[in-house]
Amino acid sequence: MQHPARKYLGIWLPPVLVLAAAVFYRLCRPVADRLLSLYHCPIHAITGLYCPGCGGTRSLKAVLSGHFLLALHENPPAMLLLLAAVLLYVERILAACGKPVKLVPRRLAFWYVVIGLVLVWAILRNFIPALMPVT
Repeated sequence: MQHPARKYLGIWLPPVLVLAAAVFYRLCRPVADRLLSLYHCPIHAITGLYCPGCGGTRSLKAVLSGHFLLALHENPPAMLLLLAAVLLYVERILAACGKPVKLVPRRLAFWYVVIGLVLVWAILRNFIPALMPVT
């Protein structure tokens, strides 16, 4: 039998970690901004093209600052991953309360479509200036 505290570890730990990351970012913002500015995408540096991950760091930084629309503009797939993580977390909470429900689609065809759309977006963002990350 699982210990009760261990059962609820998966429920209270994620929001505590997110809150700790946000507080750490707020308290150490100058240092964090300096560290984040040191990273440059090697694909963009070599080819001049944006990869699917370009803007992900800036997107995370925008989320931690509370600027969700900017985060969505910087890298929509990163925000989709965040949304999926939140929905999986809500699923876990509801399951712990005895009401299991599936909020994230489990069909493989759905995920093939999502991956296809991300790849199309990754290609188009190199040709349409409105889709490019803010530099």
